[in-house]
Amino acid sequence: RAKVQKAVSDKFFSGQMTIAWYNEIDSWFDKYGFDPDVVFLLFQHCSRKGVMTRPYIRKVAESWGEKYHIRTSEQVEAYIESYEEYKTLRSEILKRLKWRRNMNIYEEEIIEKWFYTYKYNLDIIEIALKRSVTKNNPTLATFDSIITSWYKNGFKTKEEIESYEEKRKSAYAAAKKAKTPMAEQTKGDAEQKGNFKQRNYDEDFLNSFIISE
Repeated sequence: RAKVQKAVSDKFFSGQMTIAWYNEIDSWFDKYGFDPDVVFLLFQHCSRKGVMTRPYIRKVAESWGEKYHIRTSEQVEAYIESYEEYKTLRSEILKRLKWRRNMNIYEEEIIEKWFYTYKYNLDIIEIALKRSVTKNNPTLATFDSIITSWYKNGFKTKEEIESYEEKRKSAYAAAKKAKTPMAEQTKGDAEQKGNFKQRNYDEDFLNSFIISE
């Protein structure tokens, strides 16, 4: 522990790492069970990202230890390899949404969930993103509700999701048709005039289909 703390101090703090950092690193060893190499790789990872503040590095340490259960340098290497794939996905999402800004920490967490937890690739995520053409100022939270519903339904492939969405779209169209007054459907038919009872569909029912036309 002492050797890796000194290595971190020399490499990333010009040998002037404060006692607060030593205590912080000690807490990571005790709380997350990191191998010494993992701590050095953690600082290296954050340095390459250009963010060396204590709150940020603490957040990364928490994520590695609690979310990804990283303990060894081999696990770090596997994570960093997948992180490169994640960065590519994040970049493509920004392009498709035409956002000219960086994501905030909460938006990053949503994308991480899609990639690491749901294990969805761009082909799947893009199905939801395409709906942005019908929305004003869409947010990731909007798409997250759609994508999360797919995950909760157990869908793992693009084909499963497309089939599911087609069925929802058909159900929405049928409900919309049923909502149209029968008098309009039989206009000019004197025998049918007034001889109908319109079905009632409230807004929540229609919105439940979550289909944009």
